[in-house]
Amino acid sequence: MVTASATAKGQKPRQSKRTPSKKITKGLLGNVLADFIATLVFVFASSTFGEAALGLEKVGLPPTAAGLGVLVIALVVLDTFNQSVLGEGTLNNPVNSIGFAAAGQGPFVSHLCRILAQVSGGILGAGGALYVLPKAWKGTLRPLAQGVKPGVSLAAGIACEFSLALLLNFAIFAAIGSQQKVVGALLPLVATVILVVAGAGLTGPSMNPAHAFSWNYFLQGHDATEHMAVFWVAPLSGALAAGLLWSLLTRGPAKKKAQGAKFHPKKNSAATKRAKKSD
Repeated sequence: MVTASATAKGQKPRQSKRTPSKKITKGLLGNVLADFIATLVFVFASSTFGEAALGLEKVGLPPTAAGLGVLVIALVVLDTFNQSVLGEGTLNNPVNSIGFAAAGQGPFVSHLCRILAQVSGGILGAGGALYVLPKAWKGTLRPLAQGVKPGVSLAAGIACEFSLALLLNFAIFAAIGSQQKVVGALLPLVATVILVVAGAGLTGPSMNPAHAFSWNYFLQGHDATEHMAVFWVAPLSGALAAGLLWSLLTRGPAKKKAQGAKFHPKKNSAATKRAKKSD
């Protein structure tokens, strides 16, 4: 904010101390709103995945191929929507928010606000889908609220969601740090598909607490203890571990770079500039 009196007198405009806080607040509100919409759209769209997979099976695709085909198409379309309409950095998964916070990408309080928005958007998306979808489709929604697969122990389910969330966040961090655009774009998609296949026989898998909570809130597919342990504590712990480990691994190179800068003090740089001018 520029003061009118300073400008009128021909003096240098004075910047208000409150400007940075306004920018931060505006950015946070924008992220919260974008995350809310993204999660709402994702959860609502997931209600159609079952019917879409059945449609592909009717034309001759095996069930596994049909399910993966729908997943890949959905991920590409939804990611394009998020980046082009809602803006870069939009998240629809608390696992990603915790991972970024642990890696030092934004304060925990901001990411906590975004997680609350993601859960709220997910609940609205699931509720909206149940309200508008035909009754014939609702039978395909039950798997969305399914807990640990029959015959799988609670400990195995926890280990599965922890490991998958850790690996998913590592893939995302690697994609962001990659200098090749193709790798950065494809790595999260490929990693998600591989991890879904790996966890299919154990927990589904979920890897997204907001999605799991939204459907279980309405359909009551598993009890509260299992839900909290497997679909909240485990993946969020995995994301936290991934963020801290990534921060630890990348801190070394950054520290060496900072130490190298100490060998070039300001006096030397000023002297170099004077020498160049004299030449």
